Amino acid sequence: IWVSNFSKDYIETKPIHGSQKIIDHGNRIIEINVIPNKELISHILTYGNDVEVLSPQFIRDEIRAILEDALHKY
Repeated sequence: IWVSNFSKDYIETKPIHGSQKIIDHGNRIIEINVIPNKELISHILTYGNDVEVLSPQFIRDEIRAILEDALHKY
């Protein structure tokens, strides 16, 4: 998961998940080891554009579909 400079300190002190590890400090990449579920996706969405799921692709696709659906409502 890529994290914006704006949110990096917050996400370091309040991890997205207990398994969170910093993979690349310079590029602000973190990793979490979880079984994806609706609650995880909802939690990730609370960060808006301050995070980007880099993998797995099916989570990226699900988040994209949710955001596109929301955009069509406005």
